[in-house]
Amino acid sequence: MANAAIYARKSTDQAIVDQEKSVTRQVELAIACASAHGFEVPPEHIYIDDAVSGAEFDRRAGLVRLLNALHPQAPFSALFIADKDRLGREQFETNHVLKQISVAGVRIFEYQNGGQEVRLDSPIDKLIMSVSNFAAELERAKASQRTRDALQVKAQRGYVVGGVVFGYRNVPVFGDGGRRSHVVREICIDEAATVRRIFSLVAAGNGLRKVAQTLNAEGLRSPRARVGRHHSWAPSSIRAVLFNRLYKGEVVWGRTKKRDAWGRRKESNRPADEWVVTTVETLRIVSDELWATAHESLQSRQKAYGFKCGSARPAAAYDSKYLLTGMVECGVCGGTIVQTWNGRKPAYRCWYNHSRGRAVCANALVVDMHLADETALRMIARDVLDPQVVGEALELALHELEQPAAGATRLDTLKTELTRLEGELRRYTEAIADAGPLSTILQAVKIREQRRDAIRTELKTLGTPGRVKMRDTSDIRAELLEYLKNWRDMARQGVADARRLLRAVLVGRFVFTPVTPPLDLPPRKGPGRKPRLVYELKGEVRTYRGVNFCKFGGGPNGIW
Repeated sequence: MANAAIYARKSTDQAIVDQEKSVTRQVELAIACASAHGFEVPPEHIYIDDAVSGAEFDRRAGLVRLLNALHPQAPFSALFIADKDRLGREQFETNHVLKQISVAGVRIFEYQNGGQEVRLDSPIDKLIMSVSNFAAELERAKASQRTRDALQVKAQRGYVVGGVVFGYRNVPVFGDGGRRSHVVREICIDEAATVRRIFSLVAAGNGLRKVAQTLNAEGLRSPRARVGRHHSWAPSSIRAVLFNRLYKGEVVWGRTKKRDAWGRRKESNRPADEWVVTTVETLRIVSDELWATAHESLQSRQKAYGFKCGSARPAAAYDSKYLLTGMVECGVCGGTIVQTWNGRKPAYRCWYNHSRGRAVCANALVVDMHLADETALRMIARDVLDPQVVGEALELALHELEQPAAGATRLDTLKTELTRLEGELRRYTEAIADAGPLSTILQAVKIREQRRDAIRTELKTLGTPGRVKMRDTSDIRAELLEYLKNWRDMARQGVADARRLLRAVLVGRFVFTPVTPPLDLPPRKGPGRKPRLVYELKGEVRTYRGVNFCKFGGGPNGIW
């Protein structure tokens, strides 16, 4: 019995809850149809995409696995689906998917059409297929418009058409029969008080960072953070509150568009004249006067400092002009150590402590940037590029380079086989001379002559037979040692080169942890006592082919 595959998909674009169109039901019906056609469906060839739009193709894991299984040769001879629109609802992409399956020699059956096979043999078949896929895309567009129209009606009535907003709770409203009709918002008293406090602090002239630190110090509840983010107030979350018009009783819907013209998930902004704005006084938390005063304060700060207040800062990128930006984390809270200024000198400090306050992270230690950079480079030179460590790594790498090339082993194998074949051909020639041209002997001779010719051709591509010369690694060794000898000077001259080196050897990031300085730490230059705290710098480097040839940051490395 031949093998077959199944593909099942249910779209998020459809408001379908009936069991007939669930992926589980699709698989059951497809298996029954495959059995009726004399096919067996192995479990590993059941491909499923649940709750994925038919306009998405790259983000459908099940479809990607199905198409990858077609190469180099499909392990099944038929594909069973409910209907062609399960493969996609964008006509250009769907036609291409159907072509890939057909070219791979896989037959396609639709169980909703009585198990009829999809034909792509003639131009008429292809035209019918294109028209059918056009109809599927048109239906997807209509379904999307129906969904948008329904959401727009709810937004115009002030109902919830999104998620939970800080300051409110979502309350479902049930209609006749106990079914949920819609969802409304109710003001949450304690969170609403926090919202008003934010506007009041900003109206009094406080900046976003100062407001975030104040709220964190007071232990006030913050909005739900993203996965992996610290649950506390940040300048960005303060700004999101200040610009949410819902707090002054205006429900705004339709500001963004989730999909592009091809149906792919790609968010973009809509023109303001397409927004739906509804006034719902029962949802007001902030008065118009307080709203206006807070935003006037923001604008005045913007003019004073010459930048857009509260705008997002670009994340530390690889092309940063600072050596350690994006490569260091705080050993207390796990947040990022960022570049800042200590007077007129560049420095590093914990971003969570700086932006969210001591209530989130107590690490307020500021370290001079040049001292930190120099210490990191010194540690790399001491622990990673130690002569013994470098020597061991070079020996491991050069040992592999000094091995005979892979072609040498192949040459020896081919030469041995060629010698054996030539000996057999001589014996067959002698047998023909003695007994006459038997058909079995002639067939054996023909096979061996073909193999002999193939070996001779391959030997020509590999080069003349003979021992492959060992690679001379003395120049490589000298060049590498000279590079490692001068790398610190190169790192000081070019931050970009030094950052590339650090990214190549580091696993994860450096960790700066404030610790009590050791007793033998000399006093800093100039007047003053020893610092109460210094940073201990630790890190981990990559291994060479599983051999851990280095321990990095073994002891306290004071940066002060």
